[in-house]
Amino acid sequence: MFILREIEYKFPQCREELEGSYQLVCARYRERGYIKSDWKSDLWVLPYCAFSTAYPIIGTLEGEVVATISLFLDSPLGLPADVAFGSQLQEIREKGKKLGEIGMLACDPLVGDDSNIFNRMGGFLVVLTLFRLLFELVKIKFSDYTIFITVNPKHKDFYKLIGFLPLPGSPVDYRRLDAPAVALYSNVEMFSRIVERRSFLKKIFLTTQVLAEDILKELETRYTWGKSDVNYFFQERTSIWNMLPNQDKELIIKCCEMVEEDGDTKTEGE
Repeated sequence: MFILREIEYKFPQCREELEGSYQLVCARYRERGYIKSDWKSDLWVLPYCAFSTAYPIIGTLEGEVVATISLFLDSPLGLPADVAFGSQLQEIREKGKKLGEIGMLACDPLVGDDSNIFNRMGGFLVVLTLFRLLFELVKIKFSDYTIFITVNPKHKDFYKLIGFLPLPGSPVDYRRLDAPAVALYSNVEMFSRIVERRSFLKKIFLTTQVLAEDILKELETRYTWGKSDVNYFFQERTSIWNMLPNQDKELIIKCCEMVEEDGDTKTEGE
């Protein structure tokens, strides 16, 4: 358990840290049988990652990414959950709601696996810390958003424990991953209410208050994609570019160009 105190949580500050998070997600998803056999890359990266509306948070240990989670705000391509729950999400959008989605959650076995109760608890605490940091970001920057997450049905009880409620509808086969999925949702008010009611959550989250404040100071320096990252992640490291319709490619390039023009992106060598 002592190893948990050595983990540094932050927004990725360079391409290598982003790549490390994508590698970790791919490795863990593959171990759990979520990734289809025809996926050959060692990275799991989505088209939505290219937009500045993606907010990954990582935990590093001795320079290696050992934990990661991402918040995706609605983008020109929508949200990852639209693949499976598009009609339900669109109904919510039409009511004037702003949407976001939590995804790409992964924790290295080094800090939490199923071998014994101590390791399971370690992974549990790391995951809770990631969610705490993410909801602190939502509370400060995106408090009017409804936040979704798609999970394997066998894990839904954990997410209910920390404040998510099920979106009406039956589990579906999630085409992006080789697994069934259910959608759940929460918001800042729901999450805060659950934390107040559950003493163990309140204790954990109070101890990470300073951590959350420190990390959010780095928000403006986080690494965001430029056109070179589109080429690197979507063509050199994966074959995603070949799978995207031309309209989606144009939207991705346009958004990356806008970020570069605004001076918000950091490119390799800077």
